[in-house]
Amino acid sequence: MNNFVSFFKINCYTKLDELQKKNEQSTKIKPFPLTPLFIDNDTPSWEDSNNISLEIENEILRLELEEGIEYFEDIVEKIYSTHKVGGYPSFTQGGVSFGEDYPFVFQISSDEKAHFNIVDSGSFYFFYNLEKQDWIVYCDFY
Repeated sequence: MNNFVSFFKINCYTKLDELQKKNEQSTKIKPFPLTPLFIDNDTPSWEDSNNISLEIENEILRLELEEGIEYFEDIVEKIYSTHKVGGYPSFTQGGVSFGEDYPFVFQISSDEKAHFNIVDSGSFYFFYNLEKQDWIVYCDFY
């Protein structure tokens, strides 16, 4: 798995009073406001058995076979393909895990309103290790 962190400048601040407001805009990316929405029933995505326990995989398969339940339609409340902070990544390929030392923090996704496309409508996922103060940036696309 490639770590794309070298292509980003990520600043971490411990005090907000040190921040200075700048009025800089991209000529290619169109600014617009984001509307926060709390998701109470956030769930991880599941594409294959590489990233979940065998017990959970077997239960999902049992529900699909015996109860006629579809994972993405009945179990996952909604797949959030836009920007996201906290919880779980909206979608990453099976087997992508950076361990408990690097929890998911946020994602930036392709966005038509912003004129922003990440390789075939994909997303950048940001993971952070608090102890090492180290970032991992992962890219996933369709």
